[in-house]
Amino acid sequence: IQNYNYFINGFQPIVYGSLMSYLRGQVEHKIKISKHWNWYDQVTVQLLDPNAPVHVPLLLTRQRLAFEGNFYKNLELSTGLEFIYHTNYKVDAYMPFTSQFYYQNSYTTQNRPTANAFLHFMIKRFKGYIRLENLNTLLPSSKTFGNTYNFTTQHYPSTGMWFRVGIW
Repeated sequence: IQNYNYFINGFQPIVYGSLMSYLRGQVEHKIKISKHWNWYDQVTVQLLDPNAPVHVPLLLTRQRLAFEGNFYKNLELSTGLEFIYHTNYKVDAYMPFTSQFYYQNSYTTQNRPTANAFLHFMIKRFKGYIRLENLNTLLPSSKTFGNTYNFTTQHYPSTGMWFRVGIW
């Protein structure tokens, strides 16, 4: 990546003129545990030039344990648990006045893995889902597990437990 535009603070844009190297590898695998139980494994590794004005986590992983199948005549069902985790890294800071993220090099995230429960289904052409997200916020703060809420950037926690329903 060359001539990367970013903000050095909440107000001042700047261009990183040097060449920036970014390497990303991703592996996805479905493991069939039994007739209806599946484990979906997704791992992403990212490497970035240490002098670059961008920070990314070294490792991201998404693990899903799902009970799935075609039941009765028309019901397709997938229900289970999902865990998402990324290693600690220096996230960009946020300036609410300009609604811009900007480069910072002092704050490092220390988030818990995110846990979600899901139920996705399809009956003929009717599709729907029910999700209970951020179950990890139910566990109290501690020195071992960290804060109750995961932080997207310093001073900005992500949502608490979230219930979503969708149909189409």
